[in-house]
Amino acid sequence: MQDERAKTRRSLQKASLNSKREEYEELAKGRRALEAKVMEKISEGENAIKSHESQLDELTSSILTLEKEMYSVDNGLESAKSRAEKSTADCQQVQDREQTAIQQTESLALEISSLLGELELENNKLVNLQQEIDNGKNLLANNEVSYLSTDQT
Repeated sequence: MQDERAKTRRSLQKASLNSKREEYEELAKGRRALEAKVMEKISEGENAIKSHESQLDELTSSILTLEKEMYSVDNGLESAKSRAEKSTADCQQVQDREQTAIQQTESLALEISSLLGELELENNKLVNLQQEIDNGKNLLANNEVSYLSTDQT
């Protein structure tokens, strides 16, 4: 009768351990998916930043060219005034694009921070599950040792 109880107990513990293992595997899969998602978002952010940097470089180059032309051309006050107005408009476009790039970068940084927070929570869950599995293994081993020692007497 005691043997049956011990077998039943071991069976229940093994079922619980298998359940914990399955839950651990699900969390591990979720973690890998979340890590892939984070890496994808980071990559998207880096690509967006590179794209904006390239556009900013092109616009900066355009501004430098316009400034050189302004200094080299001496066609009177009207010509200089016209070029200054164009330069001001270009600067505003650059500033608008730069502001947009900054906002997008900040938004991506917030999203990455949020995803990293989720990743940390998932990692904590994973650690807790691993501890539960280890505790279950220890309990099972203790029960088997206890069963074997009582069985030999």
